[in-house]
Amino acid sequence: MAIPGVKSATAATEPSPAGAPTPEPLRWQLGTVAAIRPQTDRVSSFTLALPAWRPHRAGQHYDVRLTAPDGYRAERSYYIASAPETPSLLELVIERLEHA
Repeated sequence: MAIPGVKSATAATEPSPAGAPTPEPLRWQLGTVAAIRPQTDRVSSFTLALPAWRPHRAGQHYDVRLTAPDGYRAERSYYIASAPETPSLLELVIERLEHA
């Protein structure tokens, strides 16, 4: 099964079977933090509600872009921790790194 590409002209890592619909390209979404659960002193689980949630597969990741009020922008990639069967919600486990 093909995995849609996000940042390249390549539409998928494998060709789609003949006649299979091609998924529309992914677009940036404005997600809402639905929950934050501390796991350890440095690790927390963030549950995000997404307006255009899509099923995912093991090993896939999301790029998260944060923009501060002063315009500073940071973008990071995080692996998905939630089960693919959890529609509308996405869980990411994030570790706070010192001096990073």
